[in-house]
Amino acid sequence: MSRSGNDRIQAILEKRIGPLIKRIGEEHDYWCPFCESGRHKLHVNYRKNVCICHSCGRSSRNLLNIVRDLQGDIPLEIFREAGVKITSTIRKIFEGGVKQAQQIVLPPEYVRIKPKKPTFYGKFILNYLTRKRGITVEQVQDSAAGYCCTGKYGGSAVFPIHQFGKLIFFTSRKIFGGGPKVQHAVGEKRGALFNFDQAIGKDRVLVGEGPFDAFGFERGGFGGVAVMGKTVSSEQARMLSKLPAYELTVCFDRDAHDYTVRAAEALYKVCPQRISYILLESRKDPGETAPIEMKEIFRERKRFGLETVVEAALKNV
Repeated sequence: MSRSGNDRIQAILEKRIGPLIKRIGEEHDYWCPFCESGRHKLHVNYRKNVCICHSCGRSSRNLLNIVRDLQGDIPLEIFREAGVKITSTIRKIFEGGVKQAQQIVLPPEYVRIKPKKPTFYGKFILNYLTRKRGITVEQVQDSAAGYCCTGKYGGSAVFPIHQFGKLIFFTSRKIFGGGPKVQHAVGEKRGALFNFDQAIGKDRVLVGEGPFDAFGFERGGFGGVAVMGKTVSSEQARMLSKLPAYELTVCFDRDAHDYTVRAAEALYKVCPQRISYILLESRKDPGETAPIEMKEIFRERKRFGLETVVEAALKNV
């Protein structure tokens, strides 16, 4: 985050949560806006771009998420200063001026997971995500992950999808009970990309199928986004091309080689200089892969070029 970006974030936070209480070195203390009592401190380090409240457990590896939670969006200028190409279309979407800015609301049964004081079901879902899926508590909080006990999405973990701080879509994954394994919000996902905001500032961004893949890429030290499926739409490809990343790498599940190549081709059409892909063979799927293994997998990536297109076409003849 640039110095000016940090100054903007600090100005927004102090406007929303009140003046600085105390400062020691790089650590700034404020009354925590997430504590019910309002008597505990949120410790913020603008240089490291992190914060934590030791009482309610609210923490973040990216202060943009705190801005998002407090005011529902993030000023586009912060993203522009981070190297994102803010086009007129993005501005219109952000301001609600085009059809893509569909009105999405989370299910009425949605409950956000609170790691420090989880409900019975919240603890069950949190244990599944952290112990079985390897997702960190910070990732759970930064993604605003929650769950539904009843309703259409009952028994599912729910993952809101924010872009530029705005809720534009959500997806869910069944954890207990019957019904579909994966369900999305009602509406078109179009340019929606899970974890897009968290990938900003990363030199290398990996593109996967679902949230667990995106989290796995992050644990490996990369930027990670998910397209919620096995295809990359033209809108998603254009949105990914706006990232300042040095390289975009498609890595779908091991049973989706053809889809991986097609997705890389979709990205190649909009930014041909920096596309690569990974064909998983005997290894685990991205969301099940340990951080060290993810780095080994990344070294096996292949650059996407015209010869890849020809090779894929001949294979299907």
